[in-house]
Amino acid sequence: MTAPDRSRRSVLSGIGSAAIGALCAAGSTSVAGCTERSNRSVWDDPPAFDPAGLGSVREASAPDRPALVPVPFDPDVADRFRDRTRSLLAPIPDPLSADTLPNGAVRGRIREKRAAARSALADHERLRERRSPPPALSVTDRLVAARGHAAEAVGTWAAVTEHGAPADVTRSVDATLGTIESFGGTLPGPARTVHEGVAVYGAIERWLDVARRSTLVPGTDTVAGAANPLRTGSIVGDVETVQARIDAGRHLRDRYTALPAVAEDGSSDGVSADAVETAIVDALETLAPRIEDRLLELHGADAPEELEHPIRYPDADVYRERTSLPRDAPSVRLLSRRMGEFFDEARFDPIALPGFSTTHPATRLRRTHRTLAHLEAFDVLGEHLAAGEPFLPADGAKIRSAREGAINAIESIASSEAPLDRWLARRLVGSLDRADERLADATEARVDADPSTDDLRPIADVYAEYRWIGILVGTVPGATATVADALA
Repeated sequence: MTAPDRSRRSVLSGIGSAAIGALCAAGSTSVAGCTERSNRSVWDDPPAFDPAGLGSVREASAPDRPALVPVPFDPDVADRFRDRTRSLLAPIPDPLSADTLPNGAVRGRIREKRAAARSALADHERLRERRSPPPALSVTDRLVAARGHAAEAVGTWAAVTEHGAPADVTRSVDATLGTIESFGGTLPGPARTVHEGVAVYGAIERWLDVARRSTLVPGTDTVAGAANPLRTGSIVGDVETVQARIDAGRHLRDRYTALPAVAEDGSSDGVSADAVETAIVDALETLAPRIEDRLLELHGADAPEELEHPIRYPDADVYRERTSLPRDAPSVRLLSRRMGEFFDEARFDPIALPGFSTTHPATRLRRTHRTLAHLEAFDVLGEHLAAGEPFLPADGAKIRSAREGAINAIESIASSEAPLDRWLARRLVGSLDRADERLADATEARVDADPSTDDLRPIADVYAEYRWIGILVGTVPGATATVADALA
C-alpha cells in the first residue's frame, strides 16, 4: 500500500487558483497576486465568544498511553529503581531548614528536586494501581525521572556539605559514555517482526541518542569541574538519569528477547538482529531522497542546491502566499508553531537524509515516520488557510467538540496493530495533556477578567491545538504505509 504523493505545490496549485480569484474579488489586500499584504490583526475586531460550557470542555478523560513494548516492566526491578531513589535522598536532612543550609537558592533547589523525586514515585504507584500491568515505557518514564531528580537533589547537597563528594553520587560522565557505546552496539536486536523491532528498539535507542548528543555533550563540565553547586547538582542528575535509562533499556531488551517468538539466532520463530537492522537501513536509504525532496520543496525558489545540515527553517511564508488570513489568526499561528517545533526537533533528532549515519537506525526510522506525517499535515493545514479558516471558536461547545475529536483521533491510532501508529499516539497524548493544561490556565484567567479587556487568544490557540491533533492523526496511516512499503 503506497500513500498518496502530496506536495505543497500540488496542494496549493489545486486550491490556490480557485481561492485567489475570490479573495482578490472580495478586495483582499493580503493575497500574493492582489496587493501588498496588510498588517491588520484578526483581533482588531474580535469575534464574539459565548463562554457557556467552557468549564466542562475537559470532562472527557484523555486517552491512556498505548503500550509499545510488548512486555511489562518487572515489578522487582521497579522496586530496585524505587530503592535507589530513596537511598539517594537519604543523606539530605528532612526537613531542610535555613539553619542547616542558609543559602536560599540552593536550599530551594534541593527541596524542589526532592519533592519531584517523591512525586514521580507517587505517580508510579498510582499507575500501578490503575493499570495491571502498566505499559513498560510509562513505568520507565516515572522511575527514571525519580532517580534523576533525587540525584540532582543529593548532588547539590553534596556540593555544599563539608564532607560531601558529588562525584561519588553516581558514575562519571566518561564511564557513562562508555556504557552508552557498549550497550548501543547491541541495538537493534532480534524481534518478532521488523515493525515491532522498530518500535521496541527505537524507544531504547532514542534514550541513548539523546544522552550522547544532548545530555552528555562532549565538552560538558565534569562534576569535579563545576564550581556552582546548582550546576554540580544538575550534572549529577543528568548522569544518573542517563544511567537509569540504560538500566531500563537493558532490562526491557532482555525481557523482550526472552519472548519465545523472538529468536536471537535468526530461526523461523523471529527475525534476527542482523535482519532487523538490514531491513531498517534499507528502508532509510529508500526514504532519504523522498524526505530531502519534500524538505527542499518547502523552501520553494529559495531552496539550496542541496539540503544543509542541520536542517534549516524555510525562509518564506510557504503556506501563506495564497491566503487572506492575517498573521495572528489562530490557524496561521498554529502552522507557525508546529513548523517551528518540527524543524527545531529535526535539527537535533536525525531523520533519513542522503548520507545518513546508520547509528541508532530504529529511532531514525521512527523519526522519519513522524516527519512524513508532519509534512503531510502541514499541507492539510495549508488547505485550511487557503480556504480562509481562522480556527476561531464561537463558544465552549465548539472547543469541546474539537477536543473530543482529538481524543477520538488519538484512540483510533492507539488501538492500531501498527506499532508506529501507536508510537505517535503516545506522543499525541502528551500534546493533548499540554493543551488541556493551557486551557485550564486560560479558563481560570477568565473568571475575574474584565469583559472589556478579556482576551480570547489563549483559548483560541488551544482550540487550534485540538484541531491540529485531528489533522495530524489523519496523516499517520499514510506515513505508516509509506514506511511499510520501504520495509517490504
